[in-house]
Amino acid sequence: MTNELQRQHEVIDTSHAIITHLKELYESQNRVVRYNTVGELFACKMVEGTSVNEHCLKMIRNIHALHDLGVDISSEMGTDILLHSLPASYKQFIMNFHMSDVNDKVSLTDLMNMLVT
Repeated sequence: MTNELQRQHEVIDTSHAIITHLKELYESQNRVVRYNTVGELFACKMVEGTSVNEHCLKMIRNIHALHDLGVDISSEMGTDILLHSLPASYKQFIMNFHMSDVNDKVSLTDLMNMLVT
């Protein structure tokens, strides 16, 4: 805790009150970060001919960042978001993926590896 924050909290008598005050101070910053991360995640579309590996890593990073900010994205939803971000050349892969019996058991990293292969 910085000296300034420490001085601000010297008069507060309970740890619960300190935590509540800190949440009030920093919660709006998290909201802005969450908003920007969600925007980046949903706007991210892979450009034809670019690296699917790099694209998937970027998508996975954003999904993990949202998780760290308290946004729970199920693995199925993460998979759907990633698949929707792929260009038309992956249409056959997406169709085969949905027809397979492993599609609900695949992690995002596994999906990335499948796409790279």
